[in-house]
Amino acid sequence: MLNLQNVWRPAFFNCLLRSSIPRRYHCTAPSSRSWLFVSDPSLCNKASRSPADVVVLDMEDGVSEHLKSFTRHSFADVLQSNSLNHSRVFVRLNALEDEQEFSEDINTLCLPQVRGFILPKLKNLSCLKEFTKVIAFAENRRNLSKGHFKIIPVIETTSAFSKLEHIARGSRRIEGLITGMADFMADSLCDMYSPTYMTYLSHVVITCRAANILPIAGAIEKLDDFVAMEIFYRKMKACGFVGSAALSPPQATLANIVFSFTQQETHWAKQVLQASTMQESRTFIGPPHRKRASVITSMLSKSHKGNPSRDKSFQKGRITSRGLRDRVVIGHSEESMHHVTLTEAWIALWNASFLNFDHVSNSVEYARQLGMRTIPAPFALVNTIALSLAVNHYSYSAIVHLGCYDNVLHTPLYPGDTVRARYQITDAVQYEKRMKKFTIVESVHQLVNQHDKTVFTARKRTMFPPLPISHNEKKASVASWDTSYELRHQILNQPVTTLGPVLKQPELLKGDLLLHEDYKIFSSSEMRELARLLKITNPHHHNKLRHPSSEILVPGPFVVAASLSNTGYDIGNVLYEELPVHTNINKVNPGDQIGTLTYVSSTHALADRPDLEEITLVHVGVKNTDLAMLEDNGIPTEIMSSDVIKPAQYEQMCADRCPMLYRKIACKAANDMYFCDLEVIKGS
Repeated sequence: MLNLQNVWRPAFFNCLLRSSIPRRYHCTAPSSRSWLFVSDPSLCNKASRSPADVVVLDMEDGVSEHLKSFTRHSFADVLQSNSLNHSRVFVRLNALEDEQEFSEDINTLCLPQVRGFILPKLKNLSCLKEFTKVIAFAENRRNLSKGHFKIIPVIETTSAFSKLEHIARGSRRIEGLITGMADFMADSLCDMYSPTYMTYLSHVVITCRAANILPIAGAIEKLDDFVAMEIFYRKMKACGFVGSAALSPPQATLANIVFSFTQQETHWAKQVLQASTMQESRTFIGPPHRKRASVITSMLSKSHKGNPSRDKSFQKGRITSRGLRDRVVIGHSEESMHHVTLTEAWIALWNASFLNFDHVSNSVEYARQLGMRTIPAPFALVNTIALSLAVNHYSYSAIVHLGCYDNVLHTPLYPGDTVRARYQITDAVQYEKRMKKFTIVESVHQLVNQHDKTVFTARKRTMFPPLPISHNEKKASVASWDTSYELRHQILNQPVTTLGPVLKQPELLKGDLLLHEDYKIFSSSEMRELARLLKITNPHHHNKLRHPSSEILVPGPFVVAASLSNTGYDIGNVLYEELPVHTNINKVNPGDQIGTLTYVSSTHALADRPDLEEITLVHVGVKNTDLAMLEDNGIPTEIMSSDVIKPAQYEQMCADRCPMLYRKIACKAANDMYFCDLEVIKGS
């Protein structure tokens, strides 16, 4: 065997070997989530009962000058009598500059019960080396093993910050670095919102990680503001700190909770270690993710002081089941448990969020001329109600909604009407892609009013996790549902003079491409308010603790409604409409700006009413794009066709021919609309 000790190697290689020796591994180190500072000896018993991972006996700023001698000897008595029953005790010393107090601290408190020292007001590497010599001498004098005392320098001056990397690697005794935030801000004349402060925090964390020592955040000065404490600790954890100083036991408790791994982190780690290179969420999993997951699971395997113990009295909870979970039964039909009474306030709230230029939705007089009781609910609102009332029973557990088809408003829905939703599963197939299995379910949805009259119907395709499929032999036929086109007949029976537009009607010609000037931006509060009103309860729309901000999504029907509402001013007075198809393509988050492109696909006179014109429009909702920039560039014809293709095909098309729309298409909808024929009106 080759003896490496006898092999010549360059001097720099020896340096590399020495620098690569890890001082400690965080995954095996004792927990360091909370460092409780105690400056009053009478509180030592209370500190020993606290959940703090580390107790720090403070001899510096927390003790008045005239009490330092008394406090020092009281701490020594507590330690020597073992009254402070804690496994990890550190002492914050006075600064090296205060030679008398510092010397007294060393002579009195270098005891076997002390695990290490926190060194404040450090300025440079020379100070660190001087302190290390003093500690080594104290160890030798007390007959303690070499390296017994550890060091935690406090980085609280700009001079120390400028020598940060040298300090972090200046001694093998260094267990970590702690930030002295208030002193640093005073020394650098910055505040906590400045880039200087964030640079300070991030540089401390990165340097500690590179040196394989612990980055520890300083204390928050607010003792009773627990909301501010939690925000501070979460911010420090997000920066990369492993723990924080605490000034009271409640702060230590909260620090333990925040700096512990959450259920989400634990679940993520298990998924990463069990999954292949690609998860269902389409997130790449590589060596860095597995490394972090391994650290999490390793640390979780060790018990932490302060974690609640689960005894026989601990009641385990369960989350109630929603949506399709166990199996898919073709032919199964179900009615929603929620009945909703539409009010004028609903319509007013909807119109406050979505532009609506239809004359029938804005004029009671015009609505009554058409034989209606009053202003009816807008088409998009009824469409959203029909789909949303089935969420809890049906689509709550879905992976993705693949599209809606044949959306028809059969009967006007008025304020005061009460509706309920029901759905029936008409087909289901198993589907496999990239070693992942799914179930594609087709269903029909119906909205029924208090008179058992059909208000609205739609078909839907939805992707679920893999579910067993069975058949219901006693299924009720969908054909038995009442689907009379009362609203359509009501419109067609009106004379053209009644239907004719009161305002100027824009002319729509086949082949026109309209870039609409109106846009819609959902705020978080507006989106949540509408979702709550319409019983849309999926966590992706409101649970910001379970999902990051990038995964808090605007509900699909809202995106479609916004895209349609942007077109109203340029399209004019719609007498009747249906949605043969609409689908959501890319996710939309609150704050995204939704614009709309409209293509006039076809125009023709109605066979039974030649004075009316049926126009098929294709709307494409686009997010975060100034559509005026597309006016000169043009748009691929295939994007504006009435055919719906797979999202990946849209993205490939945009990447190749229209990069401005790559990953920007939010939704697509084909819209069949009835208008008065302008030539007929002019002739009359």
